[in-house]
Parts: sequence; structure tokens; C-alpha cells
Amino acid sequence: MSAPLTKDNHWREAKTSALSHSNQIRLLRILLPAVAACILAALFLWSPVSHMLEKRDARASIQPQDLTLRNTVTKPRITGLDKEGRPYHLNANEAHQTAPEQARMSHPTGDIVCKDGAQIFVDSKQGTYAAKDEVLTCQEDVHIRTSHGYHVTSDEAKVDFPEKMAHGQGHVHADGPAGILEGNEGFTMTQDGVLHVPGPSKMTLK
Repeated sequence: MSAPLTKDNHWREAKTSALSHSNQIRLLRILLPAVAACILAALFLWSPVSHMLEKRDARASIQPQDLTLRNTVTKPRITGLDKEGRPYHLNANEAHQTAPEQARMSHPTGDIVCKDGAQIFVDSKQGTYAAKDEVLTCQEDVHIRTSHGYHVTSDEAKVDFPEKMAHGQGHVHADGPAGILEGNEGFTMTQDGVLHVPGPSKMTLK
């Protein structure tokens, strides 16, 4: 038979319950601030992480005027239309804003659809894009190719996207279906896909 409960038994049970409750309160006082600190840290850390993710998402297609809103854009893709509604495209590894409505590009590549449906393709190591005029100045290892079979290399060239024309300066080497043409006073590629090399030039027939 169990012993009857006494006042001492009640007091010990109450004391044990009170101690247990106090321990729980102390544990919560330690855990709650720690949890709050972790939440705040996560919020502060998320800001730079989200910024990094937004920068990565900047690879989406942009319009020329967007270059005035950012300092550096990775993998920009610029699209536009000329007066007749024919499209052109300009891509680069990176575009860095150097002035309002102007960007320095690394490894720019572009293509133009000409009046007769022919295409002009351009690429170079460096380039400067003027967003207002929609003109790309290509520098270093400039290559211009056409769907008519021409491959032109030059020291420097300007590509006017709305006018569908390209102008080169300095030494030019043009390899075409009829032969090889070389000159030292630049070139002009019209929107009809016709190549003009002014000044003294050398022609080697194939």
C-alpha cells in the first residue's frame, strides 16, 4: 500500500514543477535571441546575393537606351530596326558605359539585313557603340563578311546600323569571289552589298 500524501510531498512536487518551468524560460531566453539574430543575418546576406543574381540575369536582351542606365552589362544583346523596318543585331561579351549613351564593348559582333535581303556580319576585338546614332566603331582585328562572299579585314571600321553601311579606315584586305583587293585608304560597304576601295589599290584575280 502506498504512503499517504503529505504537505511535504505537495511542496516538493510544486518546487520541482517551478524549477522545470524556470529552466524552460531560461532556455527560451537563450534560443529566441539566437533565432532572431540568424533571421537578421539572413536578411542582410540576401541583399548582396540577390544583387549578384540580378547582375547575372542582365544577359537578357536590352535596348540601346538601356546602356545609359547601367555601368557594366555582361553579354548584352541589342536589337533594332532601320527606317524600312529591317532588323539588325549587336552582341558583345561585355559593355562598359564610358559616357552618356556610349559604351565600350569587348568582342562585339553584329549583323545587318540589306535592302536585297543580303546580310553583312561584323566582328572585332574592341568596339565603341554610340546609342544615339546607333553606330559601332570597331577596332583591332576587324572582320566584315557578306552573304555575297566578301571577307574584308581592316584596322578600323564604323558600322552604321540604321543606314546599313560600313566604312573602314587604313589598310584594307578584301577577299571576294572574283579575287583579292588591297588598299591603304579604307573602304565603304553599301547596303546593296557593294564594296568600294578608294585610292590606289591592288587587285589579284582568282
